[in-house]
Amino acid sequence: MKQLLMCYPKYFDVLYDINPWMTHQIGKVSSDIAVKQWTSLFDKLNSLCRVNLIEGVPGLPDMVFTANGGIVFNDVAVLSRFSTRERSKEEYFFHAWFQEEGYDVFQPRSSYEGEGDHLIDSNNRHWLGSGFRSTKKAAREIENYFDITIHTLELVDPRWYHLDTCFLPLDNNTIIWYPKAFSHTSQQLIREKFDTLIEVSTEDALKFVCNGVLVKNDLLLPSGSKIIESISELGYNIHEFNLTEFIKAGGAAKCLVLTI
Repeated sequence: MKQLLMCYPKYFDVLYDINPWMTHQIGKVSSDIAVKQWTSLFDKLNSLCRVNLIEGVPGLPDMVFTANGGIVFNDVAVLSRFSTRERSKEEYFFHAWFQEEGYDVFQPRSSYEGEGDHLIDSNNRHWLGSGFRSTKKAAREIENYFDITIHTLELVDPRWYHLDTCFLPLDNNTIIWYPKAFSHTSQQLIREKFDTLIEVSTEDALKFVCNGVLVKNDLLLPSGSKIIESISELGYNIHEFNLTEFIKAGGAAKCLVLTI
């Protein structure tokens, strides 16, 4: 049974500017609204699978985006090595949580931001977004450590600085994605590897529709995108969530969830 890791947003806020979404949003987060929005997502996920919690830490507002803490596969936690000074202190707390849960921990030497940039599709293929936060060097380190192949994708628009903001693999070799976030070469690779490609508009990508969480046949997405009706035709149970406060910091549903 799938398990997830989340972090209650007690200390969530926009306190610095490390991506285009944060610009002009410092101090503009409503803590009360953020808690309500997070709780709505948590409650639904907790009804579908087991959701574990990691304690938040004062002064680390982005710990709520647990997807960036690492990725778990083959019973090993691959710990992130954050590219920004503001988030680097999170590594200690994610490392401690993984160890307490009994995972072996591997940490690349190069910049690498977990499930924010490293996603595994339903065919067990590994994808890593590079260009802003994670590096191709980190992909090579992980490949060598686990003896696997990782397809690297070049991100070219700083608004989509993590792979999970523009790339949502589903079942049956299907992908929801925003092509303009990728280099031409990476677009070609995605088109070659997936059978069904659902391309979203810039308007919908800006609403973080690609930043969704799939649990069996339930797909949890940020609300307000025009393409959601088309996605529902794939047969998934669609659940929409208002996540405006987290979008101010550059994250939505998937960013708030780490698969373990």
